[in-house]
Amino acid sequence: MSDGSPLAEVWEQKKPILRAIAKTILFDHSLIDDVLQDAYAAILAAGREFRNEDEAYCYARRAVTNTAIDYYRHIKTDTAAQAEARLCVESSDTRTPLMRLVGSEDQRRQEAVLCEVRLAVESLSPERKQAVDLLFVHRRKLKDVCRETGIPYSTLRSRALAAIDQIRERLRSRGLLSRTGEAENDRLRKSPVD
Repeated sequence: MSDGSPLAEVWEQKKPILRAIAKTILFDHSLIDDVLQDAYAAILAAGREFRNEDEAYCYARRAVTNTAIDYYRHIKTDTAAQAEARLCVESSDTRTPLMRLVGSEDQRRQEAVLCEVRLAVESLSPERKQAVDLLFVHRRKLKDVCRETGIPYSTLRSRALAAIDQIRERLRSRGLLSRTGEAENDRLRKSPVD
């Protein structure tokens, strides 16, 4: 990817951080390489020239965040039944009994995660619940919500991040979210709401 532009250099240098950004948004970490590839392609398709590495990094960070959120929204609307039906059609029902068992375990795990997320959201403070509702349920942009509600940007952003941390902690405590790489994730963690 190194074509001498600030973007190519920044992309290679900051790839671990960009990967961590995508991880903070997506539960399915198998999609992260796709997110990075699509984000890079979107940046190239925009044809934007960058004056320096800082500008290229900010733009790359924003592209990865937006692409990961798009993936998250697509996954969120894809119900477990649709995924199972698609898997059956794609495999022409030639799955082995072991593959069926694994598929049903994955579905049960997804349902357990969704149930815990719902319970975690219900246990949030009213301010945090409002932030989650405005930003993720209604799929609104942070700056638009701030403009319309009059809530300061930093306040709304910190409420949303605190809510996400609280939800993650509940999932971790229930054994539904891995602790691997947690120290690196915390160190490299970037906002999924920017």
